[in-house]
Amino acid sequence: MRNRTHSLAIAAFVAITGGAATAAATTITVDSTADDLGAGPNGNCTLREALRAANFNVAVDACPAGTPGAVAFDSIVVPAGNYLLTAGGRYEDLGLTGDLDVLDNVQIDGAGAATTVIDAGDIDRVMHLRGATIGISKLTLTGGTAVLHEPEAGESQTPMGGGVMVEQNADVTFTDVTIRDNTALNGGAIQNLGGHVHLVRSTLSGNFAALDLTFLNFESGFSGGIGNDGPTAVVSVTDSTITQNTAQLGGAGVSNAFFGLGGSMTITGSTISANTALGAAASGFPWPPTGGGAGILNDGPLTIENSTISGNVANSFTVPSSGGGIITGGDTSGAVLVMINSTVAANQAASGTALLVNTGSITLSNTLVQGSCRFLGSGVMNSQGGNLESPANGCGFGAGTDLVSVADPKLGALAANGGPTPTHALLTGSPAIDKGLGAGCPAVDQRGTARPQPAGGKCDTGAYELVPSTGCGAGSPAVMLLPLAMVLGGRRKSRG
Repeated sequence: MRNRTHSLAIAAFVAITGGAATAAATTITVDSTADDLGAGPNGNCTLREALRAANFNVAVDACPAGTPGAVAFDSIVVPAGNYLLTAGGRYEDLGLTGDLDVLDNVQIDGAGAATTVIDAGDIDRVMHLRGATIGISKLTLTGGTAVLHEPEAGESQTPMGGGVMVEQNADVTFTDVTIRDNTALNGGAIQNLGGHVHLVRSTLSGNFAALDLTFLNFESGFSGGIGNDGPTAVVSVTDSTITQNTAQLGGAGVSNAFFGLGGSMTITGSTISANTALGAAASGFPWPPTGGGAGILNDGPLTIENSTISGNVANSFTVPSSGGGIITGGDTSGAVLVMINSTVAANQAASGTALLVNTGSITLSNTLVQGSCRFLGSGVMNSQGGNLESPANGCGFGAGTDLVSVADPKLGALAANGGPTPTHALLTGSPAIDKGLGAGCPAVDQRGTARPQPAGGKCDTGAYELVPSTGCGAGSPAVMLLPLAMVLGGRRKSRG
């Protein structure tokens, strides 16, 4: 039986094509960690050979041919092991050398992110995904590099997407995947150019977006974690963590539609934390402010729900930095940021530690903002109520149900409080407790805990819903104490 991730990928493909998936597909099991496609037949089935068999529906060495047909959905099984790519040669798009090219509908399943590791060894990015419906699960992608732009073989690719480059309307779902320690000029972990990317229970960490001033007509140094650009570009981030990524300029965690090319994004149940925008005033780049948007850099439609933006740092180089948590609006006036029951806390910048709004609109409901807000241009704040800001009212919350100038929101440190991603717990006596509006409250919080607590009450402001103590210890179930005679009597009856 195919796993649930594979089924979801097939369902996504059916929705796109309007057809019905077929069971007539091939399962290809990798049996070697070597990268020896060019060595000739030797009786094994390597990962590169398996992908070529699936891409072109031909047998390759010991790998069986993939199944042809518009709705065929082959499966590649990648056992535990370290798969080091050694077939050097950038800018080749048929999977023969360099990165692993995926061109046809396929599901690629590892044995777990801790045990199945695909390492590009700095010879190229790790994967290039184009024009197909692709599922990738339970593995790690690391060691990718997309920074060189000298005209090797005509330079058919731009140096973007250190871990993964997605383009040509590919629809890609990453589930239980770790993408770490990759480098590119944009999109350290993932660069999406016009495709659909779904990140589910996955982690992007330790990736880097480098600045290269010698590459003319190309804006570099953005999107350490994931970049999303293009009129058909869509990204959804669900129950995932984007952390400890770095960008030389801005958008160290996430950037959406930054280059004015379009793109939309939703972030749900996720944490964007400890990302760093280094800043580089020598670049002469006029916007964002140097070291800006360490957590998120947005210039398109972006919805954030039940999520935490925390501990991101916008460094100064020679001028003040702005927007430690989020910068929205910049290249265009089309930035639309919506935040629902989310928490922005403990971010750092010279100004606008939590939020910098330049152009476009921002709509917040039931959201907790700890830090400062700054408005530079024509951006407009629309409060739907239930918001809390500490320590001032720089965001301009004006609804009667908002709470502003709160000295101490009483948040716990970012920690594993249950659920798939870290959160800031509400401490006893937090003014955010029962402050949210019930009408706009999601059914669960970031951890998956039901809202409101207790049932029938008001939900809490922010991404975390506090479960009231039962008197038997925090979060402990209530225990019914029965009289001793009843207990003993029940025992005697059961014996007889």
